[in-house]
This record gives sequence, C-alpha cells and structure tokens, in this order.
Amino acid sequence: EDRAGDPDFQQKFTEFKRLRNRYKRGLKSAKKVCWREVIAETGRRNVWSVYNRIVGKRRATLTPTLFGTQGDDATMASSPAAKAALFRSSFFPDAIVDPPCDAPKTNSTNMAFPTIGMQELTRTINGLPAVSACGNDDIHNLMIQQLLIACPRALLSLFHGIIKIGYHPEKWREALIRAIPKAGKPSYLVAKAYRPISLLSCLSKVLERIMASRLTFMLESNHCLPNEHHGFRPKRSTIDAFDALLS
Repeated sequence: EDRAGDPDFQQKFTEFKRLRNRYKRGLKSAKKVCWREVIAETGRRNVWSVYNRIVGKRRATLTPTLFGTQGDDATMASSPAAKAALFRSSFFPDAIVDPPCDAPKTNSTNMAFPTIGMQELTRTINGLPAVSACGNDDIHNLMIQQLLIACPRALLSLFHGIIKIGYHPEKWREALIRAIPKAGKPSYLVAKAYRPISLLSCLSKVLERIMASRLTFMLESNHCLPNEHHGFRPKRSTIDAFDALLS
C-alpha cells in the first residue's frame, strides 16, 4: 500500500514510467526522421535554409534613437528623417566626386558583341537566388523568374534593346541604402555602430550578370589577363596562386 492508500500505486507508477520512456523514444525517433527528410529535400546548395530553420531568423527591429554630432553641434535623432540625416553624415562625410578618367579610348567597333538570346537570358535569370532584397522598384528575383515564364519575349526585348542602344536606365543606378547593425558593438545609439548596404534593382542585376559573363568570356578567350591574375576568374583558386608563387 502506498500514496493515499492505493495498493496498486507502485504498479501504476511503473507502467507510467514505461509509457513515458516509450513516448520520449518515439519523439526522438520522429524528430530524427523529420530532419533527415528535410535535409534530403533541401540538398547541399540550400544548406543555409536548414540552418535558418534550426536557429531561426532574427526579427527586424526599429533603429533606436541615435545620438551624434552634425558639424560642431550635438544632436539627438528620433524621427526617421533625422536618423537618415545622421546616417548620411556618418556614412558619407565627404562629398563624392567622380575622379577624371584618363584611360585612353578604345575602338569598340572591332569587338563582336552578339545580341542576347533566349537561352542566355533564361540561364541568367534562373541562376538568380530566389530570396534576395530588391531596390526602389520593389521587383524581386522571384517576380522576374515568374515573368520569364509568363511573357519571356517582353523580357528579351527589354534587355536586347538596352544592350543594342547602349543605355543603362538611370533608375537602375539608384541604390536604396539600409543601415545594418555591426556585430559586437557595446551601444547601438550612435550611427558609427551601423554599416550601410546598397540595394539595387534586381532587373539591373540581371543586366550586370549578362555583361559580366560576356566580358569574362571576351577577356579569357582573347588572353587579355596575365597568368598571374587569379582573383575573380573561373577555375582559379587560392591554390593556383600559391602554386604560381612557389614555382
């Protein structure tokens, strides 16, 4: 006889522990099977999506009231406009002036530059990451990929016309500046505890990828780069640079 005079308490408690252990083993096994399925579906290329599922993404928070100086005066920025002005003076303290270009002009008429084909455009757009921040036009990569399916000829005409007339839309050159907190700072009440990132139009990034791919092909096929140049070249790595240094 045990607890509250129940003669079967010990037997019931033993059965409870058995069922509890069985539940824990089943839960552990189910979690293991679930994560194996998630990793198998995700694949190696999207390993960071698995990481984000485990640790979770940080929620965006509002920038707190900032304290700083503008000129010789101390200031407190609490409104969005005041914070933007303080960030601007911190990120860009001096006026940006384009330096004069002294590079000699080259004759581009001898360079073959074929028009964009549907295969090249499709390969470039499908190679974009599905999740990416967009610029002022609020057009992200997933929208462009869906647009390629819905009306591919319209996109092809757009980029074909841009390259044909040699025009880069002015709106595509405008960047949306975001302030990102720097890691490990003791206080985030000053503008210097943040760093700027520039968000450009995703349509502009498609054009940049096409141009970068073509320029890389021209430079490599015409042997315009020295063999000692290893940075940002296909099929080159740090090992190649070490081998060239030691040989």
